[in-house]
Amino acid sequence: MRPTALASSEPDSVTAMPSGFAFVASPMARNIMYTTLSSAQTFFMKFVLPPVWITGFGMGAMGLWMGDLHANHGMAPPDFMKWQFLLAWVLGSTFILWSCARLKRVRLDGGRLFVSNYLRESSVPLAMIDEVTENRWLNIRPVTLRFRGATDFGDRICFMPKARWFPFWRPHPIVEELRQLARAARTQRAPAPRA
Repeated sequence: MRPTALASSEPDSVTAMPSGFAFVASPMARNIMYTTLSSAQTFFMKFVLPPVWITGFGMGAMGLWMGDLHANHGMAPPDFMKWQFLLAWVLGSTFILWSCARLKRVRLDGGRLFVSNYLRESSVPLAMIDEVTENRWLNIRPVTLRFRGATDFGDRICFMPKARWFPFWRPHPIVEELRQLARAARTQRAPAPRA
């Protein structure tokens, strides 16, 4: 079910983005199509990759410890190899859960973000975005949104942006676009100066 926008007496205004998209920043914009900011691979990275990798690598590590796996000459693997595989499984599982399980689906409609963990969806005004950062060290280039207050998913969320072509040393274009949208939303909500 599509979340219902809140009624507001504020006038509609259009915010242009560098990518050429334009969004009507108004809670009354009920007929605007969602613009999905997160990658279509989010579901795979969140729900498929972690259990497949953790289970597969874990079974390999368990096979070493139980003596089911042997070298070509039929000898059991050395003890240090067992510990290496166990450590790699623990560290790898922790990293995958940290980097993938927390990913959210993020969509934009009017002046609000719609954040989902695929079980429930929450609406967050763009004006609540306090900071937009990106982790360039991971190949999925996850983007973290820090909010000015608590939301249904806490004070920050992380999503995997859509793939775009851009120089690898530069941030993903969505980072600056969201910063501009957040600044515009805060400016529109700011009270007019007194005469």
